[in-house]
Amino acid sequence: MSINFASIEHAVATAVGWLKKEAAAVSKFVAQEAVPALQKVEGAFPAAEALSALLVPSAVPYERAGEAALAALIAAIQKAQAAPGAIAPDGSITVTFAADLVGEVKTLIPAVQAKLADVGVKL
Repeated sequence: MSINFASIEHAVATAVGWLKKEAAAVSKFVAQEAVPALQKVEGAFPAAEALSALLVPSAVPYERAGEAALAALIAAIQKAQAAPGAIAPDGSITVTFAADLVGEVKTLIPAVQAKLADVGVKL
């Protein structure tokens, strides 16, 4: 398949049009599909954590950090959807994590790196 453009302006205009279309599709997907699905998953956190605490107590800190990060992401997406201009043309948003969550995740990094190294993965 071959695509021919009459000029550089035509190529740029075509690319910009495609990017706008894709950004709109991503934004619609996030609003209609991703956020509702993430909210459903978020509601299951307490039950999943209780089960993990019984079966693998050492997994609980990792779950809590993951749950907190996912909750922050959900909140950021919802906030961006409500604020005109908060979502970039490519569909991305900026997410800020609380210092305590960042600190908690930092404490987990050495254990994660060690576990990955055990299975041959290097970060």
